[in-house]
Amino acid sequence: MIYHIYEPSKRENLQLCVGPLLDTVLTKMDEKAKGISPEPNRKLFLYSVHDTTLMPCLMALGIFDMKWPPYAADITLELLEHRTTKESFVKVSYLGQDQRIPGCSGVICPLSEFQQALAAYTLPLDRYKQLCDNTERVPSQS
Repeated sequence: MIYHIYEPSKRENLQLCVGPLLDTVLTKMDEKAKGISPEPNRKLFLYSVHDTTLMPCLMALGIFDMKWPPYAADITLELLEHRTTKESFVKVSYLGQDQRIPGCSGVICPLSEFQQALAAYTLPLDRYKQLCDNTERVPSQS
């Protein structure tokens, strides 16, 4: 049922469910990589969500296995920096297993590729509020 509601081909449904979360995560990664983070010494951002949010996140990442996540399931997104080139990379793990995100050239994915892979599902908070406030699309109840 969850897959039917949020399946990746229904991009707007996924955007409305996890778009602001993905936008926040990608923005924080980008700021950290560019050295413009408002919290430069912070090394961990921890978000807690229910399974009904975790599944759409897995769908947006392209790694949903059609199984309900077990209790205390986790997705780990690591921002890595190459020691010499200073290029930024992202590594995604689900349930402790490294994952290759569709659209990425490998498990260790350049940040720019990762951003592009998720671009269709991210949604800035102001646009999210605008879409949620749009009542023209909702049939009137008479």
